[in-house]
Amino acid sequence: MALLMSLIMSSRHPLSIHLLVFRGTMVVQGMPFIPTPAPISLKVTIVGGGLSGLAAAYALRRAGHEVLILEKSDGSSRSMQSPGGLRSLPNMTKVLMNWGLEQELSRIAIEHESTNFLCAETGEKLGVVSAHLEDQIRMDTDLHFTSFLFAHGDVHNLLYDIAKREGVIFQFNATVVGADPGSGVVLLDNGEAIEADLIVGADGCHSTLRQYIESPEEKMSNNVENMLILSFTGTICPVDMKDDLQILERQADLNFCFGNRFFVSVHFHSKPEAPHYSVVLHHPYNEDDIPIRYQDWGPLKDVADFDFDFDQLAPWLRKLISRADQIWGRIASIKPTPHCFDNSRLVLVGEAIHTMSPGSASTPAMSLEDAQTLGCLFSVIENKNQIHRLLTAFDEIRLPRAAFAHYKDTIHTELAMLAAGPHRDMRDEFLIKSLEQNLKSEDEEMLEFYEEDIRMYAYDPGEETVSWWSRYGAMILDSTERKFLEVRVHVTV
Repeated sequence: MALLMSLIMSSRHPLSIHLLVFRGTMVVQGMPFIPTPAPISLKVTIVGGGLSGLAAAYALRRAGHEVLILEKSDGSSRSMQSPGGLRSLPNMTKVLMNWGLEQELSRIAIEHESTNFLCAETGEKLGVVSAHLEDQIRMDTDLHFTSFLFAHGDVHNLLYDIAKREGVIFQFNATVVGADPGSGVVLLDNGEAIEADLIVGADGCHSTLRQYIESPEEKMSNNVENMLILSFTGTICPVDMKDDLQILERQADLNFCFGNRFFVSVHFHSKPEAPHYSVVLHHPYNEDDIPIRYQDWGPLKDVADFDFDFDQLAPWLRKLISRADQIWGRIASIKPTPHCFDNSRLVLVGEAIHTMSPGSASTPAMSLEDAQTLGCLFSVIENKNQIHRLLTAFDEIRLPRAAFAHYKDTIHTELAMLAAGPHRDMRDEFLIKSLEQNLKSEDEEMLEFYEEDIRMYAYDPGEETVSWWSRYGAMILDSTERKFLEVRVHVTV
């Protein structure tokens, strides 16, 4: 049952202000706050211009640093980084709101309401978690958040625009082949060497820079699982949402379809006046070697290369896939969380370090949490000798969180992709029972199942960093005088 909450939590959050006083500094929980610029400005090079790289660039630029993004693409089709959908979990939404982007989100996003669970082969409805039930859970737990559905390209554009507006510099057609973490040098395939005070690796699950932070044991480990993800995107008119496509009438719903060792998610990611949908298939990839052409997101002409029988899908799923005008895909490697995230002047963020199930909503959420944490920490740096100590602080804050997120993602993926058999039957029976009985959140058993998921979504990286700094900040800064992690507070009504 813990699967349900992490796959579905959403809300229409009420205004709720809680004050945290930290040594004279007031932090408003759930309201936009931005760290003040650091006393010195570092030269920061970020490898990768995806969501994690853009978020880190924005946060570090707001902290007063010179930021350069190295992106291997030509930048001409940035809005098409992936035409598929993306779900903003509450912890991701919280960061975007803290950055003052509520108006932009209302323009590009659909507020997620309910979640349906279905059998991928038959289309049978197994269970549902309604907005009413989730509202009741939030009242019982004092947890307020919002979950959004939107197009990946729209989020990418939004982060690109705010980073560009803040003064982040972009260098396209820049393929990184290596780095020297000790000296802060990044090497390009054309022989160019770029020097920086800090290197941020945001180059995805097949990261070139991850090798510099892995231990010898981690490099030799065979504990890697490859996963195929295919995204089918198309447009459908409301008048066509009938008969076998009636499930799509509620455009604010998210649909999870569980199959035999695979699962499919279906949702809209644009406003009703221009309803674009995404069908995303997750399936194990059993080959050891991943072709280079499938290591990054990219358009596909067909799916003949992949060993998946689409005829096993319910007719309504096959219909949506056949109507798709774009197919994108990739194969990602899922690895355990490493023992650390940094080496000297290098730190990894996003999928470069959080190698969870591809397409998992937890990955972009963790990317934005990483960015917010880096921005807060590097807003207090006073000299370059403190870089490694601040990265150690980043490790201390993020490692436990990353391990917990990886654990939750593994559980969710395993439950969603159960093979045909007694365990899958037990899961389905439980979902059907919950649908028939319309279980209420007052049930203690249900709230117990939700406890870990609430912990996952209630996380605020800004508050966590301030809390950590209040206890250990004096040891990080080489000074007898305790410095305060200050923030500027923007309150809008």
